[in-house]
Amino acid sequence: MNTLPTQPRNERLYALAHQRVRFRYRAITYAIVLAFLTAIWYLTSGPRTPFWPGYAAIGFGIGLAIRFTKAYLLTGAGSVDREYEKLTDKR
Repeated sequence: MNTLPTQPRNERLYALAHQRVRFRYRAITYAIVLAFLTAIWYLTSGPRTPFWPGYAAIGFGIGLAIRFTKAYLLTGAGSVDREYEKLTDKR
């Protein structure tokens, strides 16, 4: 039996945590798919031909970079919220 009181969930933080977990799964998928495409390229034509999995890496990488930016760099609703939190933490 859980006797500890539960705190209400902060929906903004929960959404941010959800974005970060989804980003990690997408990064793992990115690595697996590119490894698979590189293996196909190497086994079928190898170094004699241009590295065509690079095109997929660029396209997939752009999407992954956007997801990273949303999950880790643009975390606040705005700079005003961040400044307010900084000020309240100092007091």
